[in-house]
Amino acid sequence: MTLSFPKQLQKLYSLLFHNPEPLDDPALQQGTPMTQNDNLSNEPAGQSSGLAVGLIRLQGREDGKPEVRRTPQDCVAETAGVATESTASAVAYLDWGDSLFEQGLLQEAIDHYRQAIDLNPNHPAAYQHLAEALTEWGDLEAAADCYQKAIELALQRPESPIAEMVQAPLHPVHAELSAEHSSGLGNITTAQVEESHAIQEQTLQANETTWFEQASFYVQQASAHCEAKQWVEAIEACDQAIRDLVPETATVYLLKGQALQGQTRLEEATRAYQIAASLEPQWAEIHARLGSVYAEQKQFEQAVVCYRQAITLEPQFAGAYWKLAEVLRQLGNQTEATLMLYQALCLEPSWASAQEHVRLGHLLRQLEKPQEAIESYRFAIQRNPDYAEAYHHLGMALGSLGQWLEALTHHRQAVRHSPDNPVLQTGLGYTLVALEQWQEAVGCYQQVIELEPHEIQGYLNLHDVLLKLERWEEVLSCCQRLAELQPENSTAWHQLGDRFNQMNRWTEAVAAFRHAISLNPNFSWSHNNLGDALMHLEQWQEAVAAYQRAIALNPDFHWSHYNLGEARAKLEDWDGAIAGYRQALEIQADLPHAHQRLGDVLQERIKFDRSAAIQHYRQAIQQSPNDVPIYHKALEIERNDVQLYTGLGDALVRQGNLMRP
Repeated sequence: MTLSFPKQLQKLYSLLFHNPEPLDDPALQQGTPMTQNDNLSNEPAGQSSGLAVGLIRLQGREDGKPEVRRTPQDCVAETAGVATESTASAVAYLDWGDSLFEQGLLQEAIDHYRQAIDLNPNHPAAYQHLAEALTEWGDLEAAADCYQKAIELALQRPESPIAEMVQAPLHPVHAELSAEHSSGLGNITTAQVEESHAIQEQTLQANETTWFEQASFYVQQASAHCEAKQWVEAIEACDQAIRDLVPETATVYLLKGQALQGQTRLEEATRAYQIAASLEPQWAEIHARLGSVYAEQKQFEQAVVCYRQAITLEPQFAGAYWKLAEVLRQLGNQTEATLMLYQALCLEPSWASAQEHVRLGHLLRQLEKPQEAIESYRFAIQRNPDYAEAYHHLGMALGSLGQWLEALTHHRQAVRHSPDNPVLQTGLGYTLVALEQWQEAVGCYQQVIELEPHEIQGYLNLHDVLLKLERWEEVLSCCQRLAELQPENSTAWHQLGDRFNQMNRWTEAVAAFRHAISLNPNFSWSHNNLGDALMHLEQWQEAVAAYQRAIALNPDFHWSHYNLGEARAKLEDWDGAIAGYRQALEIQADLPHAHQRLGDVLQERIKFDRSAAIQHYRQAIQQSPNDVPIYHKALEIERNDVQLYTGLGDALVRQGNLMRP
């Protein structure tokens, strides 16, 4: 049974400070998000936390040999040579208890440890192992007593090197003290000091020593150097002792701060953490702990500084990112809070559920962080490989970056996990459209319509794809269904009119456009397209009225002016037609067909004007048959008109001018 005694001391400190939770929070090591007072340590599992302050290393056996798993009978046989029967039996019960402990039989293990103590009340390892079992059993008070007893017994044992250090007086090192006032060391020589140091160094190298043993060794070494007035060596030894002591002293203040914080003695906890930070400024956990106590006091700005310092020192410190996100949220900085939460979950994805990773992905997309959103959706899939919505949102995020083929893979996965989800089918269809895979997209949207026959989005999406495929009858069916589902939606009726126009179903188009106009009389396109349908029905005057209303609503649309010119030309309203064409060309000078049509109408108007002029000349001749100049003007228009020549001759005869040259 291998026991990490420093870990037990952590629990003992917890008990002594009335904190029922272990100071090294195993939840954090397993990646569980922390509450305000949870452990922020980033210390790797399996390493000593350095919390065994002033505590010796207890061995599982008294004879110094490595432990080997044995049966109770083996244990008794092995200890036959031990001085007393009680001691041998104690070792056997201790080993048997260890075996039961490792099998999870706590009550039986506790009974055997107690029997070992009854047989040998001065066996520190028995108390230590009993304390371990009692801790697992949940009897923390009894466990604390056992740990305390183990410490006391270990310090009392004469063979314990730590006991010797604790009991040995340290020599005064004040410079004014003479060698004669140094506990009888006045005659010590340099050779003796060096020999002593060599022996101690060999001892330290030969045996694994604790930080406390090492520091004590260097303190004694410094004392001896001072006695020998070897000041440089004394300073070096002191510096080494400080290097060994300072981290553990910082640990003590860290623990004290944690315990004070647990009792909500926040100002005292703050001071303890500050001292720890001054001793170990590069220890990220201390800064994070200090940040947590500031946050608990609602001193959020100071907390932010501490958490940022912790992250600077330890960029992989997930807990610091998590707590920083909480504080930033309190300060109203939602953007950075979201990014810090993302950093925490990148380091510890298990801290969030699949649904929470997806929600974080949504927030990141809102912040226009598509790559980070993609990672969040991937974490969601890692947490729950059957989570269809995570695949869907991952596909959408990839699509937003134009990565359509990869997006298609994830959309197919989403539909595979949840084929009856119309949202997921729609996402797949959307991606297929982006890849111009029209036929398969039609199938997706038809599936959506089957799942939700009364929802319009499926019909709209299907309508757009069918347009690409020029499947006009199916397009018309979609439009009719959309109009049925949205009887008060002018756009649906307008689109239905367009489809009727496209299929030369003019009467139905007129009805659809008029219904659209009744729902929304201010949409110029409905008036313009109504005019087009009326033109095909040769309802010229109504077409003119429709185009005029379209122009009133949208005077900058050149085709409405052109179409008005066409309608007026059909009515032989040449001036109106000319005005329409000219206005269209003012808006767009290169408008196709406009110049030709304007020329045609101008010519038609000339023909009309010549005809009208002849008619007026003929009426003038009837009124003044002897007015020769009128005949000449008429003949300029109608040069081959025999009747005009005959009338002119008669007029000249009547005036006696027949022979005039």
